[in-house]
Amino acid sequence: MPYRLALILLSATLAGCAARRAEAPRPAVEPPVAAPDVSGAAPSAAEATFTFAPPDGLVCQERRRQTVVKDAGKAGGTTEDVSDAVVRHRMARARDGWRLTSTMLSAQVSRNGTPVSEPVTAALVGREVVYVLAPDGSLREVRGLEDLGEAATRGVAPEMHAALRAMLDPATLERREKMDWQRRIGDLAGRRVQAGEVWEGQAELAGQGAATSLVTLTRFTRIEPRGDRTVVTIDFAYAGDRETAQRRLEQADPGAERRRSSGARDRESDAGRAVVVGDGSRVIEAGTMTVLSERLRQVTVAPTDLAGVGRVQVRRTDVRESVYDCAVAARTR
Repeated sequence: MPYRLALILLSATLAGCAARRAEAPRPAVEPPVAAPDVSGAAPSAAEATFTFAPPDGLVCQERRRQTVVKDAGKAGGTTEDVSDAVVRHRMARARDGWRLTSTMLSAQVSRNGTPVSEPVTAALVGREVVYVLAPDGSLREVRGLEDLGEAATRGVAPEMHAALRAMLDPATLERREKMDWQRRIGDLAGRRVQAGEVWEGQAELAGQGAATSLVTLTRFTRIEPRGDRTVVTIDFAYAGDRETAQRRLEQADPGAERRRSSGARDRESDAGRAVVVGDGSRVIEAGTMTVLSERLRQVTVAPTDLAGVGRVQVRRTDVRESVYDCAVAARTR
């Protein structure tokens, strides 16, 4: 099943991109009246209902690219890490609900164009992580993370072992997975939405210091029929205040980067404290809650202590893109 395995993205988590705890969303504004479509594109439906009903035996192969750029200014320099991964997701009906098994089949990581070995990614390749789901799609339990911290320490300098184990604490990882699942699936299941409708909510970003409160906006931008399916395009954004989140939501498409103003960048860079803003989009089939593609972009600006340099302001830009190829596996007797 094509749900983003948050643990696959732990390289971001370890550098300060933490899990979100979303509160129950609420409508923020009334949906606008749709204007006539003269573009020749497929007509947009007025509304859709999200139903967790994946086909039994569904297998999805996710191809994901994550690019992380860390800019520490003239003193610390700039690095760009690029990881390409292939992940297989298998959904199977169980007596008490569903089982989703996610396995990273392969991954390559490069830093400034040179291949490197990353300990968390290495520990994830080949590992089966099982999501135990209730009939309604709510996440009950995550299995397969218990020894991830220990596995990540293999081949790593001893002075890093304690930090890796602490960051990969099994209880913390499971809690993050449940939060992420609720935000992406649980908050939508059973809900009926209209095209153009916007939900507003609150989230909390737990970092190494004090937690950061965020305003989240979710817009159901387009609802359209594709054959016998109803497909919904969801755009979302989050920031420390509603004005910034609204601006990010208006720019939540792949071509928006060139339209970002210098004023927006200045507001992201408040000195002396961590500032987090993000946006993205997701395309999901409403009738089964199968994710077809997604894109996420997060910018974190925070004061950071660098060895040999001292305390500097580091700007981290994290972009993740995934596409999914899904089919129902043939059953054998």
